[in-house]
Amino acid sequence: MPVGVLAVVAAGLWLLWWLLEVPPDPVAELRAGQEQTVRLDREGLAIFREPPNYATFCEVKDSAGRAIELDHSPGPSTTVGGKDWVVTLTSDNPVPPGTYTITCGAIDDSGTFAVGPGMFRLPDAVEERMDVIPPVIILGGLLVAGTSATVIFIRRRRCRSKAG
Repeated sequence: MPVGVLAVVAAGLWLLWWLLEVPPDPVAELRAGQEQTVRLDREGLAIFREPPNYATFCEVKDSAGRAIELDHSPGPSTTVGGKDWVVTLTSDNPVPPGTYTITCGAIDDSGTFAVGPGMFRLPDAVEERMDVIPPVIILGGLLVAGTSATVIFIRRRRCRSKAG
């Protein structure tokens, strides 16, 4: 029984993580090489790029001119106003709401970028293990089903042998 409960809890956590990974809508667009100042009303920062997603580089500075470190791990996609966007960069650390200046480019010197608030992020230690959870849920479910089937089989066999 505890394995089944753990499997249900793990499935719920994985589903919650999957639902929370949807990025918020971008608040501004900019072309490659263009400098854009944006106001973010929520914590965090995400930079989107229209597919195809060639190597992207951006420089972000806060209102005091301090550089914001960016994480280059690709993220989920979203569609806003008929445009497809893919998260290509996010702020390495949570940044407070405020005004930021962004300049982006790409190897192909083209493309449209968008900027928006950051996504909900799980702690790195948890996020790194999220790819493991679905197989664990499946194996846990198979273990519970197999154990239940074995117990039922043994009990029925004992009942038949006592009756016969």
